[in-house]
Amino acid sequence: MSVINSDIKVLVKNRNHISRLVSGLTENQFFKILPGYKTNLLWNIGHLTSTSQILLYNLSGINAHVDEEYLSHFRKGSSPENWVKPPEVKEVLRLFLDLGDQVKVDYESDLFSNFKSYTTSIGVTLENIQDALAFNNYHDGMHTGIIQCMLKSL
Repeated sequence: MSVINSDIKVLVKNRNHISRLVSGLTENQFFKILPGYKTNLLWNIGHLTSTSQILLYNLSGINAHVDEEYLSHFRKGSSPENWVKPPEVKEVLRLFLDLGDQVKVDYESDLFSNFKSYTTSIGVTLENIQDALAFNNYHDGMHTGIIQCMLKSL
């Protein structure tokens, strides 16, 4: 198995793991901003989808599979406190899983061949789709930890 296929496998497995962790939560639990946090569970899940769309698709010159409103709800620096119309929990969860699976389809279709180099906020330069997938998984792991801490605090 190639490194890229392995990274895609990790991305999909982590999304399935998070989905299992949050299954059975109430809508109020998804929207609750807990003491010590600036965001909520739903924001963290949507943020993972949004970030992967930006890192993988936009940096490859491809339109994201979500619209600009979705990206603005969940992009770095955004906050659920600024949501005029809150996103629907079921839709955020559906996109989270479906678009994780879509990465494999799009990679196999060679959609990521025009990747533009990008330096992340922590100083990591992504030169190609392989770098972007690896960094995306690092980012997903950070937020998985945040989600797990939030769940313990509910």
